[in-house]
Amino acid sequence: MIEDFYDNDYIDGITTQIDGSIRVVEFLKCLYTHKEWNSDAIKAAEQCTIDWLPNDEWTELELKVKAEGDVYLDRMRVKTESMKTEINIEGDLELLPFVTLNSHHSKGAMNDLFQTVCDKWTGDKLVECNRVKVQVFYETLNAQSRQFFVRELRSTFEHIREAIDLELIPYGKMTQETDSTTKATNWKCTHGDYQCLGNKIQACAVNRFMKDVDGVENHQFDGKNQTLQFVHCMFKREGPVAITDTGNDCANDFFLFDAWSDIIDCAENGEADRILLDYEYKTESLQDALEHVPWVVINGRRSALAEKDLQKTICEQIKVNLR
Repeated sequence: MIEDFYDNDYIDGITTQIDGSIRVVEFLKCLYTHKEWNSDAIKAAEQCTIDWLPNDEWTELELKVKAEGDVYLDRMRVKTESMKTEINIEGDLELLPFVTLNSHHSKGAMNDLFQTVCDKWTGDKLVECNRVKVQVFYETLNAQSRQFFVRELRSTFEHIREAIDLELIPYGKMTQETDSTTKATNWKCTHGDYQCLGNKIQACAVNRFMKDVDGVENHQFDGKNQTLQFVHCMFKREGPVAITDTGNDCANDFFLFDAWSDIIDCAENGEADRILLDYEYKTESLQDALEHVPWVVINGRRSALAEKDLQKTICEQIKVNLR
């Protein structure tokens, strides 16, 4: 199907590569999101073919799959092996999807394809490449922070994530002092040690999985979204259960591999302290001093409206960028 329609799509005798590319991408999106995908892939493929491929292609496609499916798969295998040779990869691909840009593996593209392409583009950039910088300063075990994540941030990110450069800073009004004997950093939080531990857990998750820069160790697909889902999950499940149990459950739900062991190890050793010290510097460097949490900063300036209607605030900023 990809070979037949991606490079060439014939409509009224005219070849339109762009239209063919769009049709294939929409077909694959339809297939992966179809409710029958896991139980009846053939049924899902038939419906998606009807929806997105030109004319009545399902009968021909089904016949090709049965008669020549192995041949097409072998062609894909050859292309994969050629790519691995070109970029010097031995063995299996470590994580799928495996994305290359200009013949180089790009983990950034795996997490945020649009912005990675924007960053690497050397010509005049699209206006859409200038995303709105959104910084959220917050605390765990805080009712207002919980409300903001549950009611505002998650839904806004789902709707217009391509327009947002999101940074989470789980620090808030923490304070720290250094033990004169052990030189260890001791943190103080409004709601006690459990809140400090919660901030450390989320700081470690954000630092470990939310980055999308090439060259940074990050084996998490769609790390920004998955990290936000993890934080949202912890807020939703706040209650009598130990915060470590909540973190473990949410990590298992939204991260690949055994992420929780990495997160809790980071939270319980000096790595979390270094991350929080960086957050302390960012908090103290705010142009508008933090007064409460959540404290939402849009392109460097605090926005009270964003705390109540984040999507509207971002959309208004996008209009400013387009002027």
